[in-house]
Amino acid sequence: MLYPLLNHLPLNKNQISVVDIISVAYLKKFNNNLLFLTLDNNDYPLLDRVAVGAIDLKGDSLKDKGILTWGMYQFNEAKINGLQNNFNQ
Repeated sequence: MLYPLLNHLPLNKNQISVVDIISVAYLKKFNNNLLFLTLDNNDYPLLDRVAVGAIDLKGDSLKDKGILTWGMYQFNEAKINGLQNNFNQ
């Protein structure tokens, strides 16, 4: 169900992987009982972001330093159903 819907969204298809689709399907299975934490914040337009945070990397070299931004996501049945209705028309 999710893969045909993704083809109609304005996003970079090269960023969405099979693992991303499986992750969303797993979230759908457990609906509101499971949250998903990821660093790939651009890959999940069908989910609701419920939290965001940063991890400060303090390494010894410039290569090891930086800031990672994580997002916590939850499945949204209404958003998927609305997109499915638009897809079916």
